[in-house]
Amino acid sequence: MDTQIIVGGLAACLGLGYLLYRYSDDGLSDSATLTRDDVVRILQDLRSELMNVYIQISSFVLSIREQMGGRIPDEYIKEIIMTQTPIGDQISKVEEKVYQKNSITKESFQAACTITYASDDEVKELMDEMKKSLENSFRGVAPSFSGELPEIMTSEKTLEVFKDMNDATLLAMYDIIEDIKSQGINEQSQQFQMEFQRQSPKIEKATFKVFEKHGLDELDQPATLVIQRAIQVYSKTDFIFKQRMSTLQQGIEQKMQAAMTGRISPYEIEAIRASLEAGPKVEEIEEEPLIQELENPREVKEEEFNDEEDLLEGEVIAK
Repeated sequence: MDTQIIVGGLAACLGLGYLLYRYSDDGLSDSATLTRDDVVRILQDLRSELMNVYIQISSFVLSIREQMGGRIPDEYIKEIIMTQTPIGDQISKVEEKVYQKNSITKESFQAACTITYASDDEVKELMDEMKKSLENSFRGVAPSFSGELPEIMTSEKTLEVFKDMNDATLLAMYDIIEDIKSQGINEQSQQFQMEFQRQSPKIEKATFKVFEKHGLDELDQPATLVIQRAIQVYSKTDFIFKQRMSTLQQGIEQKMQAAMTGRISPYEIEAIRASLEAGPKVEEIEEEPLIQELENPREVKEEEFNDEEDLLEGEVIAK
């Protein structure tokens, strides 16, 4: 099977984790300007930035396995992702973001991690944790968040954010595809796939704007992990939420399929765009037939859903 097709729709997002494997020995003289606390803080920042990356990698791995069928060596999947996506450019962009945010240079930080504070227990622990998370992601295992949900993350907010995330993803993908088609590039060509990959960071940017809109960009934990955890919690403990999420997910899948097969009209796209810009109207979900049938929904205890603990896990779109 053509690996170009397999990864054609994947966003290039291996990010900063890879830099831990490619430290160099040049430019070490500035490392003394970074204190041990500086290094720990920046590593924690990197860890937070990488969480969404790990989730996306694990999602890609599972998608590739599903498309190719059977058991595929992890190293082969890693090679597909590493060689068929513009990883280098993405790494540079993310590195620059973190270094600028912390007012440091790439060389001084690398030297501080690998030489100056290489024997510090907390520095080693953070680096080992990031390395392990990266390795796990290439095996299809995403990071998890098991702490308390932030107060802002109510069941209603979870539905709103999930809807906005998917609408933003759909619009970004639609706009990318329309832009490529306007250039006269054949949709079945390798050039089309490569151009889609080049523009795919727009999808991640669109998702981050949703996080900003809902005030999730300043959480202690990555927003994607918090949303995923919220879906798990409310799906197990709130029967109405579970039904509303199911209905919402069905609608999202239908819209996405229509968009990807060219069966969605410009009018529908503009309606979605207007809805996203105006703010989510989650109450409309309650008007779906599936919900109308539930006139007196019973309360459902958490243990009744233990067999569905992984419901919707990994389905949060971060592509």
